Amino acid sequence: MACKDCQPASPITIFPFPDAPCNQPDSADCCESHVPTSCVENNGLPLPCIGADTKEKLDIILQKIDTKLCDISGGTDPYSDFNTFCLQPVGTAKEFAEKTAAVLCQLRSTVTNFTNSVFPAEITAIRDEIGSLDKAGFNYSCPIIDIRQADNLAQTLYKLAVSICDLHVNQADLSAVDWGQCTTAGTLPNSISEGFDFIIDQLCAINNTGTTLPTFDNLGSCLTAATANDTLNDTIIKIRGKLCSLPTFSVSTLSSSCINLAGVNTLEQTLAKILGQLDALSKSAIRQADLSQFRVTDADVTMPCNGKKISLVEGATSTDRLVAVTAQDNAPGTLYEKLIAGNGIVIDTANTAGKMTISATATGDQKVKVSASDSNPGYLQQKIAGASGDITTTVTTSADQLTVAATIDYDKLIDRLFDIMETDADVKARFCALVSSCPSPCAPPTNVQAIAVT
Repeated sequence: MACKDCQPASPITIFPFPDAPCNQPDSADCCESHVPTSCVENNGLPLPCIGADTKEKLDIILQKIDTKLCDISGGTDPYSDFNTFCLQPVGTAKEFAEKTAAVLCQLRSTVTNFTNSVFPAEITAIRDEIGSLDKAGFNYSCPIIDIRQADNLAQTLYKLAVSICDLHVNQADLSAVDWGQCTTAGTLPNSISEGFDFIIDQLCAINNTGTTLPTFDNLGSCLTAATANDTLNDTIIKIRGKLCSLPTFSVSTLSSSCINLAGVNTLEQTLAKILGQLDALSKSAIRQADLSQFRVTDADVTMPCNGKKISLVEGATSTDRLVAVTAQDNAPGTLYEKLIAGNGIVIDTANTAGKMTISATATGDQKVKVSASDSNPGYLQQKIAGASGDITTTVTTSADQLTVAATIDYDKLIDRLFDIMETDADVKARFCALVSSCPSPCAPPTNVQAIAVT
């Protein structure tokens, strides 16, 4: 459908201003004729906020403005395409903002409580657990093993290694046993259990002959339920029970950050690795120190196993008192020999015994620089200059002083102010507001007509 022609046949030459206010709906004199909004175009700049272009009809522009107002006021659902998750239901921007703020506040309170209370307490508990893991945690004392509750894991393992080594070398080694001392041995026993089987066979043979077997006083031994008159049979059974109760060695339960246990399977191989490391530590240990130069004390008097601390003795002197200028200086000397006095510098060693005095003589340089890159220093008068413009500055010398003065070209200043008002709408609006606030000397006209002259 074609747009209605809203233009009159002839140009309007007179625009009357009636006495009645034009903002009253029932005032028929305000508008002699009505123009449809579909016939009014936007001939100004585009309106990007509402999406209206130049030449777009007023009725379309009003519809877009209505849509924007509904989105802002909540008349329509601005979040129909939004997934608000736990914030639902949300119908207005205010509800969205308030529910979002409430969730953020709850999250901040939770995070603050975790950071200030839960996390530090848990970290402290974990650290305590880690510290307790490095302690034996029990006391066990016997002639070979003496584990204390305060021993760390390294000390505990060392004591166990010593005990195992003693058990293997001094108690479990059957190579020195003379099995044929009073009988003929066929296959020699290679283990403790085979050795006991051999002994039991011999005892059984003796028992079958009716010979009385001896008794043993096992009080004070590590055997279970020991008495002062244990029979040979009871003693053997108790010894067997004790041997069977001994722990089984497994290298897979051991770990070390300094000893490589790869390929190690037996107790002997493990002890060989430990002894090799002990040999290396013994060879690299510092066992002597010049006590006139160094002091050797316990690193921690409460923990003797933490080793020793070496520190310099106070007042200790060294025969090397020379200094070198750089690492490439192959001829070190005394400090006085390595210092050379520059211009205006005096080095004195005679003023105070054992001391070096470095002093500087006064110089006549009284000039200044504009900056660090100024390669031409001069007097202050030479470094300050006047300038001409809207504000003109002058520099004059009087009685060893510099006088800096300024003059203002008021004509240029006023022109500049008008230039600003002509180009800056905000400044111009402020100026117009000030002028309009002044009282008018003339009464306003009551009837004004605009006449177009053709």
